[in-house]
Amino acid sequence: MAWKVIQKKFWFDNPRRRKKYVLSALGVRCRDLKQRIWMKYRRNTIEEAFEARPGLIPEDQWKEFVEMQFTDKAKRVRERNINSRNNHKMPHTLGKKSLARKANEMEEETGKEPNRAELFIASRTRSDGSLLSNEARITVDKLSQVMTENIQDEASNTESRPYDAFEQVFGSEPTGRVRCVGRGVTPSKYLLDQESVISSNAEILELKTRLKGLEDKLEIVTDALFVLVKSKTEGRY
Repeated sequence: MAWKVIQKKFWFDNPRRRKKYVLSALGVRCRDLKQRIWMKYRRNTIEEAFEARPGLIPEDQWKEFVEMQFTDKAKRVRERNINSRNNHKMPHTLGKKSLARKANEMEEETGKEPNRAELFIASRTRSDGSLLSNEARITVDKLSQVMTENIQDEASNTESRPYDAFEQVFGSEPTGRVRCVGRGVTPSKYLLDQESVISSNAEILELKTRLKGLEDKLEIVTDALFVLVKSKTEGRY
């Protein structure tokens, strides 16, 4: 039902491929909205919460929502989320801006797509250039060092992956998700993209090698023609 309504309001180049991502993003937005509403209207008792109903929400929907918030399951989820946030030592500084939007902005500025290490550094750096925490500073220093060390390898090795710096610092990907690339990217799709990049790098290196060979041959032919023309010119006098 929701997908049909969305399709009437928005155009998609490939609806079948975009459906999963759009519905996933919509689910996250709905969850965030519910969390904000509950943070604003929550009360100590279920009766007080019933009375605090926002005017725009129908009474039956609000009653169901409040009852759900007072279940043991909901309480456990909130406690788990609180612990998770407390253990998160390197949150990003993007606010409501997604990683995909940040990556697009960086690509427009530099002319190339940022890798995960570059995106991590940019998303953990404040506008004044400072970092959120000491842990973030240490990690950014490690990423910068690894990227510097990998520059020569990436230039000479066609098997080099552009995201090696991030993986070297953070380790391999957990099951079912890929870090620091935005929503909707799966490990299988990520690996396919990397194989495509590796193939493109190999083709570019091959073309550069062939171009260098042609330039060398052209230089030899040019020198030979110069000598030939010079000898003929001198022979006339």
